[in-house]
Parts: sequence; C-alpha cells; structure tokens
Amino acid sequence: MNNKLETLTNLFEGKEIRSIWDSEKEEYYFSVVDVIGALTESQNPRNYWNMLKSRLTDEGSELYTKCVQMKMKAQDGKLRLTDTLDTSGIFRLIESVPSPKAEPLNISSDNVEHIIRTLRSFLEGFSLLVNNNAFGNPISIKESFDLSLDIIINGIKSLEGVK
Repeated sequence: MNNKLETLTNLFEGKEIRSIWDSEKEEYYFSVVDVIGALTESQNPRNYWNMLKSRLTDEGSELYTKCVQMKMKAQDGKLRLTDTLDTSGIFRLIESVPSPKAEPLNISSDNVEHIIRTLRSFLEGFSLLVNNNAFGNPISIKESFDLSLDIIINGIKSLEGVK
C-alpha cells in the first residue's frame, strides 16, 4: 500500500491534525487524538479518547470499531500506530465530543452525507493542491483556506432546518 503521509493544519484554529492518504481505498484517515485535542483543548487528549471509547461502547456506538490503526509520525519523530478515522468517521466523532467548537446544527439526515462529501472534497482537494505546490500565486494559502472554510461553514449553516 502506498500511503502518503500528510498533515492538515488550520482545520481547528491552527491545531495540527495528522492525516494519511490510503491510495488503495482513495480515502484520507485522520488522527482521532489530534481531532479530540483540537476540539477539547484537553491536556491529555489520549486519555480523553480512551474514556470516550468506553462511553461510546457502553452506549452501543460502533464508532470505535470503525477506527483503523495506522502509523503516523509522533512528536518524538517516530512512526507509531495511531487510531484514525475516515472523513465520515471524524464527523461522527465531532458529533460525540462536547465542545463549543463543534456547535450542533439542526441538519436533516438527508443532507448529512452531502455535507460530508462537500467537506471531504474540499479538505482532500485543498491538501493535494498544497502538497503539490499547485496554487502558484502569491496569495496566502492560510487566508485562502480560512476564507474557503468560512464559506463552506456558512453554507452548511444555511441548511439548518432545510429538508
């Protein structure tokens, strides 16, 4: 399997979210601990994830069973097995973590998969362009990312209550 290690930044106010591309499945996988750390600002997101796994299992959630362990670069520079989720799993995780950064939206279940596709396309496309230096103009990539994400979030918010 030819996985391409990549890091997405600025997804959660500049917090680093490690990701890996699985070229066989054509899917990104994101570090669960990184997302939890960005959402909760916990001093120990790994412990938070362990407690959340237990709670989700007790509630009958299958989210943890969808985790895939993949090697990602740790803070010490070594590759270590890390719990990851694909894009739709990460959005399910975000729904499970109480956080003011993940404000609940009243979105119809009919629109959720479309929203996931939209966000996935944006995140994957943007990161591919960045990693391939394909933007080729002097405009700040961070500013472009932030503006694009704001546009998408406002579009999603406009779907509140729409069936």
